[in-house]
Amino acid sequence: MHGAFPKGEIRNFFSDSILEAQAIENRPKPTIPKYADETSFDWNNRYMAAEIAHMQETLRARQHRNAVYDLMVILGWQEWDCSDTVERDEENWRCFIGTKDEKLKLMEMAGVPVSERE
Repeated sequence: MHGAFPKGEIRNFFSDSILEAQAIENRPKPTIPKYADETSFDWNNRYMAAEIAHMQETLRARQHRNAVYDLMVILGWQEWDCSDTVERDEENWRCFIGTKDEKLKLMEMAGVPVSERE
């Protein structure tokens, strides 16, 4: 999607990074089974350790995503969801990274009618 624009590989990396972070942030909390020979105290310790690990991984993903957004701001880019009008390949879906003018150019190149470009 970004191949026709300058720094396309960087844009692809940013888009992939955002989507990977969102996938980590949206995953369900861990389910911790209670074993028959386990006390409630022992189960609670395992549960809390799993919750903390989950939250730490989510925090790392959010920090990474924030760093990507900071770099995008420096480059004058934004994240655009053009998936309904430009990307129709569900397995390789990406958000578009660029300026508003570049987003409009991408939509024009994809043959999106003018009425649907904003």
